[in-house]
Amino acid sequence: MKLHFFFIRLSLKPILLLVAIVLLLQVFSCTKSTTHPGVNNTGTALLSEAGVAAAAAAGGKILFAGGYDFNADTFSRTVDIYDVSSGMWSTTQLSQARGGIAGAGAGNKILFAGGLVDNVVSKIVDIYDVSSTSWTTALLSEARNFIVAAAAGNKILFAGGLGSAYALSKTVDIYDVVTNTWTTAQLSEERYLLAAGAAGNKILFAGGTGANNATKTVDIYDVASNTWTTTQLSEARFSLAGGGTGDKVLFAGGLANPGISDVVDIYTVSTNTWTTDRLSEPREDIVAASAGDKIFFGGGNIVSMPPGGNGNLYDSTVYKTIDIYTASSNTWYTDQLSQPKKNAVAAGSGNKILFAGGATPDSATYAYGIFTQYYSFPKTVDIFTLH
Repeated sequence: MKLHFFFIRLSLKPILLLVAIVLLLQVFSCTKSTTHPGVNNTGTALLSEAGVAAAAAAGGKILFAGGYDFNADTFSRTVDIYDVSSGMWSTTQLSQARGGIAGAGAGNKILFAGGLVDNVVSKIVDIYDVSSTSWTTALLSEARNFIVAAAAGNKILFAGGLGSAYALSKTVDIYDVVTNTWTTAQLSEERYLLAAGAAGNKILFAGGTGANNATKTVDIYDVASNTWTTTQLSEARFSLAGGGTGDKVLFAGGLANPGISDVVDIYTVSTNTWTTDRLSEPREDIVAASAGDKIFFGGGNIVSMPPGGNGNLYDSTVYKTIDIYTASSNTWYTDQLSQPKKNAVAAGSGNKILFAGGATPDSATYAYGIFTQYYSFPKTVDIFTLH
């Protein structure tokens, strides 16, 4: 939005001066504002372990699974379960300890798939039944890491990623919650570091990087018709975040070519059209989650050249900013995490959105022409309540 400045003559009567000031304030209020009137930061909790790998929700439960246990110096099987209605926590375990997994939920099922353990890529899928609080397992059609997941209707999809020997994948594994069956499909191009988002009967896989660096490609799966189409983002980028609610699917931020992006591509399901907007700050490695009619884009970082210009990139700034999009009014507000984080995980259910995990900048050194950034990995969970 362009801002129009009003120049006020001193000869104006006080009442006209007041009106002009009010008009000016109204113009500025159209930009992204702070303190969302429909969101309350209700405090923090602690996970069992710090390096959580994925979050997913269904049936009033939000699960945080896998990752790396920095105390034990090993991959983790731990799953922390948050009950949205009671606010209580419990723990359980995956069948296999691993990091780099992807998670999504639909109906009364929450799935965590793929990942990496001790440099071995996994094809394990852990399936949690919310109603019976029990686990079963399945297998992806191929083992891979850095996959993404999203769900709509009765389908949960796992797409893209890196297989063994860092082979790029375009495989999509499709799980039907109702029939408990699996099928496969293919993205239009192989890639990883892509983003997924879903709304209505559509699941979208956008951006990423593959054989030809960053891509604009968006693959759209229609759950109702079991068909695929393709379209494009407004700019090619990877390490972006995707989320959906109501009739909208949004893809925000990421690493473009060149530089860090603040672009938000907004897809309207009912009209099959795109518009664009911008985050309050450009950043990559952000995470998205939705509940009600809101999508949160939280944390992330920017990269720049270190002192001395030796050509190595480092994370110069890690953010605690949250950009909050309200789909029903097409408006933005901002809020904050309790601490800066990149590569966090998040999920929403009911009237709650939770952020956890990620890396927080701790200290940095610059010696002998080498810049080194150190990170801590907090157990903190930020809990936001919609009202």
